[in-house]
Amino acid sequence: MSSTHRWIVCLIFSLVIHNQVLGHNYTPAPPGEQGTIHVALNARGCAGTSENTFALHPALEPLPEEKGKAGADHRKQILNRYLKQVRKEIHRNKFSPVTQGRGTMIGNVKYRFAIDKTGGFTGISLVQSSGDPAMDTAAGHAIAVSSHRVERPHSTGIAPIALGITIKYQYGL
Repeated sequence: MSSTHRWIVCLIFSLVIHNQVLGHNYTPAPPGEQGTIHVALNARGCAGTSENTFALHPALEPLPEEKGKAGADHRKQILNRYLKQVRKEIHRNKFSPVTQGRGTMIGNVKYRFAIDKTGGFTGISLVQSSGDPAMDTAAGHAIAVSSHRVERPHSTGIAPIALGITIKYQYGL
């Protein structure tokens, strides 16, 4: 079963649950009352990227001064650029005094955290261990040290941005 088929099955299952269990019925609005809702979607973080990271950030709501699709696209670009800078900063800090003296470090560590309105990282939690506690600690330290190092753009709003990241270690190869 391909990933497309799994998504379709999940969507159908969700619709059945909402309809049967929760009693929510979908009725489209009459054509005269329909509005345009812009939802920012960054699917690059879900599929494999060159950085092997996964994104959990929420959809951005358009600011009042933004008009139409161009404004929303611009905000998505700003958010994606900001998240890329955050990932680079974390990867830049992954080899620290915690990792000094280690001959080889090979593995992947997945963490999840939120970026608050000031650019600080909160709720840092280990999602998937590498199997090496020292490597897991080093990755957590890299995230903590990177907090507040990249200025959060005003256009990303003030809501926390949930983010997941995979930190790859291939030290000593």
